[in-house]
This record gives sequence, C-alpha cells and structure tokens, in this order.
Amino acid sequence: MKLHGLELIRALSDISAPSGCEGRVADFIIGQIGGDAKTQIDRVGNVIATIPATADAPKTMICAHMDEPGFIVKDVDGDGKVWFKSFGGVPSERMSGRRGVINGDVFCIFSAKPIHVLSGDERTKPTPMDKIYAEIGAKDKDSAAAKVKVGDYGTLAPSFCGIGKYVKGKALGSRASCAALIETIRSVAASDKKHGEIVFAFTTRGEVGNMGAEVASFVASPERAIIVDGIQAYDTPDVPDELKISTLGGGAVISGIDAKTIFAPARVDEAVKCAEENGIKYQYVVRQSQVGEGAVVQRSLGGCECIGISIPTRYKKSASEMISPADYEAVCALIGKLI
Repeated sequence: MKLHGLELIRALSDISAPSGCEGRVADFIIGQIGGDAKTQIDRVGNVIATIPATADAPKTMICAHMDEPGFIVKDVDGDGKVWFKSFGGVPSERMSGRRGVINGDVFCIFSAKPIHVLSGDERTKPTPMDKIYAEIGAKDKDSAAAKVKVGDYGTLAPSFCGIGKYVKGKALGSRASCAALIETIRSVAASDKKHGEIVFAFTTRGEVGNMGAEVASFVASPERAIIVDGIQAYDTPDVPDELKISTLGGGAVISGIDAKTIFAPARVDEAVKCAEENGIKYQYVVRQSQVGEGAVVQRSLGGCECIGISIPTRYKKSASEMISPADYEAVCALIGKLI
C-alpha cells in the first residue's frame, strides 16, 4: 500500500536501518515507488530511481540519505550485558535510559552506572560512550548469545508521535527527506511537465562520510543536483539568534553553504526566486555547520552545480528529532517547482 504525508514519514522513521545496513528501508522505498520510476540497487546499496527526459534540459540528481546513526555490538559479558561501539555522532548524554533495537527486533535499554552512586566528576560530566551498555534482559552470556552476537547492528528504537503541531521520531530529518523524494517521484510521474533526465538517489552511509552519495554521483554524472536532508534547528531557549541556524515552521531551508560546500550561487538564487514567485515559505541559511552530501556530489567527475534544500530539524542526533509538517510540505513543493 502506498503511503502519503505523515503516514509515509512515520513508516520510514520507524524502520531500523543504521549506516551499512540500509536494506530494510531500501526495500520499503522501492515498494513505495512502484512503477513511477525505473529502480535499481547499486553495488553499495543505494536505491537509484530514474525518470527519463521529456525535454532537452540538464540532467538532475536529487538525493537524500537513507541511513541513521547506530551501533555495532563489540562484546557480550558474563552477565549478559551487551557492549557496543557507536557511530553517526549521537552524544553519549542522549543514550542512557533510551530504548534501542538490535537487528530490527531485539529491544534493549541503554544503561550506565546509576546516578545515585555517581561521585565527583561523574555527576558533572556526561558518561563516556564506552561506559554505556545495552540491557536486553538476559541472565548470562549464553542466554544473551541466543539473541545477539558480536558484529550485530542496532539503532535507537522507533518513537514516532505527534507533539502539538509538530511530529517527532528517530532519524526524522533524513527519513522525511526520503519521503519528500518519494512524493516528488510520484508527482513527476503523474504530470506532463517537461524536464531533463532526473535521477533520484536514496543513498547509504550518509552518517559516516557520505560514501553512497559519492558513488551515486560518479555513476549518474549529473549536471545539477539537489541535496535534501534535515538541518539543525537550534530555535530553543538560551540559544542566541545568530546560532539558531533554522527555525521550525519557518519553511524550507535554502542553504548558501555547509561546512565543506559553497553551493552554486546561481542555483541558490534560482531557488529563492522560485520560492518567492510560488508563495512557498522558505528561510535562507548561511550558518550551516554540518557536512552534507553536497561535499562529495559537487566534486564528482567534471563537477556538479549543487543546492541544498533542507527540512528544519530540532534535537538532531537524538531519539526524538522534531520537524514541522508544514516545513516538509514546503520542501516537497519547492523541489517540485525546481525540476
């Protein structure tokens, strides 16, 4: 069954698919695209969906990464506690007490030394990640080994729900971006708008160096690219205005730069003009601090003109990333007009 809007975002957010283990979300995306585009999975697991050209226009790639931060099991001790190495940049202070899931179906609680027995610096400093373990309810190593083993992967557990006029869940910024690409594919397939060849790339390993986007861009060799992702919204108390980057409810984010990319000025101006002419709410951002997929797409083969269109995301790298449905709709609308 094809899903739309918040139901599509919820389904994507709830899938456990850490970097390097994107198969579950890839299968779901292919099922949602159906016959609206020619799809394939490349050698690194990217889902590549292509819509042929209907006019003599530049080849465009639109990409969003499918993966999320996660962890890999590195040991199971004699008490059945699971020790792990994390990746993707989740701060340790956001782990203890949270629910996780290993292999997509073994639920756990991330735990650490109880707060009541902490002393000295332990009370004032975040617990280091190597001091946090996963509790799966096993009584000993043998019973734990029946459920998990060294090398298994996990993520934070699904937590999607509505919070007033917003929604929250794990991996929400990136998975809502994937939802925007799915809905754009459907829109393009159903319209008679003339366009050049469009390659939609749902990429792997975005949280650990954007390797999937690098491979996809070299294979597709687009002339232009739109990078879609969640962007930090630090619009919370005690954060100075100059550090807030973006604001929930402020509309689609058009980025001038990120930590390693200066987006094509002419394409950025085009996006701003498009938003204004079509009444699409937007915010222009030049304070982006993270490294996005544009860093590798822009440098592919002979080079590529890139722009970043992002969804404001509060509490990134947590189990409760938060977005505004209105911002999501603005991103979908802007991408559709730019094609």
